[in-house]
Amino acid sequence: MKINRLQSSLSVVLFSLSSAVLAEIVLDGTLGTKGALVGPYFLIKNTMGQQIGGNLFHSFESFSVNTGERATFIGPSSVENILARVTGGNRSVINGTLRSEIPNANLYLLNPSGILFGKNARLDIAGSFHASTADYLRLGEEGRFSARYPVDSLLTVAPPQAFGFLDNPAPITIQDSLLSVHEDKTLSILGGDLQMDNSALYAPDGQVNLVSVASGGEVIPSLSNTADKLGIITLSQSPEVAFKKIDDTEIANIDTSGVNGGNVFIQGGKFFSSGGRISSQVAPSLTQTKVGSITIETQEMTLQDNTYIDTKTYGSGEGGDITITATDNLTMIGSSISVASGPETTGNAGTIQLNIGQLTLQEGSFLNSGTLGSGKGGDITIMATQGISLFGQDMSSQPSLIASSVGDSFTRISGDGGQIRITTPRLELKDRGAVQTGAFGLTSGNAGNIWLKTDHLILNNSGTIISSTVGSGSGGTIKIFSTDIEMNSGSIKSRSVGKGNAGSIRVTTETASLNDISIISTLALDAGGGNIEFNVRDHLYLFDSGITAYAKGKQPHHHGGNITIENPRLFTLDNSQLLANAKRGKGGNIDVRATQIRPLGDSVIDASSELGLNGRLFINGIDISNNIIPLSINYLAAEKFGRSRPTLVWHSEFLESNASALESQTSWLSMGCRHH
Repeated sequence: MKINRLQSSLSVVLFSLSSAVLAEIVLDGTLGTKGALVGPYFLIKNTMGQQIGGNLFHSFESFSVNTGERATFIGPSSVENILARVTGGNRSVINGTLRSEIPNANLYLLNPSGILFGKNARLDIAGSFHASTADYLRLGEEGRFSARYPVDSLLTVAPPQAFGFLDNPAPITIQDSLLSVHEDKTLSILGGDLQMDNSALYAPDGQVNLVSVASGGEVIPSLSNTADKLGIITLSQSPEVAFKKIDDTEIANIDTSGVNGGNVFIQGGKFFSSGGRISSQVAPSLTQTKVGSITIETQEMTLQDNTYIDTKTYGSGEGGDITITATDNLTMIGSSISVASGPETTGNAGTIQLNIGQLTLQEGSFLNSGTLGSGKGGDITIMATQGISLFGQDMSSQPSLIASSVGDSFTRISGDGGQIRITTPRLELKDRGAVQTGAFGLTSGNAGNIWLKTDHLILNNSGTIISSTVGSGSGGTIKIFSTDIEMNSGSIKSRSVGKGNAGSIRVTTETASLNDISIISTLALDAGGGNIEFNVRDHLYLFDSGITAYAKGKQPHHHGGNITIENPRLFTLDNSQLLANAKRGKGGNIDVRATQIRPLGDSVIDASSELGLNGRLFINGIDISNNIIPLSINYLAAEKFGRSRPTLVWHSEFLESNASALESQTSWLSMGCRHH
C-alpha cells in the first residue's frame, strides 16, 4: 500500500511538472502548420500563417509567453498588420516580450477567453499594438477574422475596422506591467472588464484606447460602439510598487506625452482609479502643435487616492482638452483633473468639459484650469443633470475646488484666465468648498468669469464663489441664475488686491436667504470696486449678513461699487448691512426697488466715502440721500467711517413701496432716530 501511495503521489507530481512545461505557443493548423513552437525564443514565421495583401494572419491553439521568453513575428516588409487569434479556449498570459521584426507592422492579439499581462510583460514592435478579447475582427465591410468560430472567417486585404463581441466578453488584466509603443503609434486594450494594477501604458505622441464592454456589439476605438452594455475599468495600486517614475507614485499610469502629445480614449460602464495617472503633455518646442486630448465615456467614474488626469502644454503648443461623460456619477476623493499651459507659453491651455449625472468633489479634490504664459487659460464647462457637491479638505487643509487661475507669485504673464460655466439643478458648496477664478502674482491678465445656472444654490460653512485678482488684471464677473439661494456662513465675493478693478456680481433668483454672517461682496484694495446687481422676484432675506461693495484705493478715481436690489416682493434686513463705501474715491450708489422693505434689528444701509464724495441712496426711485444726517456710530467693526455719510439706521421699521408712505418715514430717518 505504501508503494502504491508513493507511485500515485509520484504520478501526480510528474503530471504537474509535465503540465508546467507544455509549450506555451501552439499553432492550431487552421491557417497552416499545426504544432508547438520551441521556446524560450519563439520564432513565428510568416509561412506559418497566411498573408493576404498587407494582412498576415496567424492562428494559435494557445498563446502565452513566460518571464524571460520572447515571441517574435517575422515576415516581409509588405506586411502592414499582423493578426493573431487564439482559438483553444484558454486565456493568454504574457509575462515576457512580444516582438516584431516586420518594419512598422501593427500587431493585433485576439483571444476571446481572456488576456493577462503580468510582471515583465513588454512590447518590442515598431507599429501599433491592439490586445482584445473580442470574438472577431471585422475587415472592411465584408471580411471577418473570427477567433470564436474560425470556420466563419472571411479573410480579405482590408485592414481591421472594428472589434466584434458576441456576448459576455472576457476580461483583460494588466498587472505589474509596463506596456509602451513607439512615437505616433496607438496602444489599445479592448475587452470585458479591464483592470490595471501597478502598471503603466505609454504612447508618446500617439493614442491610448481603453474600451470595456459587457455585451455583444462592435467597437471602433475612439469613434463608437454598438454594445448595449459597457464593462468595468479599474486602475489601482497593488501592494508592491514595481514602477517608480515620478515621486515614487506612478502606480497605474496612462501617458501619451511627447513632442506633440497624444490622445487617450477610455470607454467603459464603470471606471475606477486609485492612485492612477492619465496624462498628455507636449514637450517644450517652438513647433505649432496641439497636445492630445483625453476622452472618457462611462456610466460611473470614481477617482481616489491622488489619481490625477491632466494635459499640459509648453512653448507655442495648444493644450489638450479633457472631456468626460459619466451618465450616472463622477466621484472624486482626494484627486484632480487639470489642464494647464506652462511658463513662457504662448499656446492656450486646453478645456475641461464634463457631462455628468452627479458630480461630487471631496477631501480636497479639484478641477483646475491654469496658465503661466501669455496663452489663455482653458474654460471649464460642467453640465450635471442631477447635482454638484463640493466639500471636505485634504491632509494639508486644501479644500475641494473648481478653479481657473492665471499666474503665480514669480512669473510675469499676460494670459487671461479661463471661464467657468456650470449648469445643474443643485449646486452645494460647503466646508470651504469653492468655485473660483483668479489672476495672481505679476500677471496683467484678467481673471476668468464665473457663470452659474442652477435651481438650488447652497453655500454652507464657508462655501464660497469667488473671483480675485492680485496683479493689474481685472477680476472676473460672477453671474448667477437660480430659483433659490440659501447661504449659511457662505459667501459670494469679488476681490482685487492689486491694481486691477474688482469684478462685478450679478444675481438673478426667485428667493435668496443669507444667514449667519453670510456675505455677498466686492472689495478693491488699490483700485475701483465692483458692482453688485441683485434681481429677486420674491423674497430677499438677510439675517446677521451683508451685501457690500467697498473700494479701499487711495486715488480719487477709486470709486466704490454700486449696489442695486431690484424687484423683490419683500426685502428683509435683520441685523444686517447694505454698504457701498470708498476710502478716497466716491462712495457707491445704493438703489433698492422693492414692494416691501422690512428692517429688523440693528440694520444699516450706507453709501459713503471716508475722504471723498458720498454715494447716493435710492429707495424705490426716490433719492433720499440729502434727507439723511451724518451718524458717527460705527456699525462695521472692520472699518471706521467718516463724518459725512448718507446712512439709514433702524431697529425695527416697515417701509411700503408707495411714495407717501416712504415720505412719512423720512422724518425719523432724517433725524437719525431708532424706532422700536
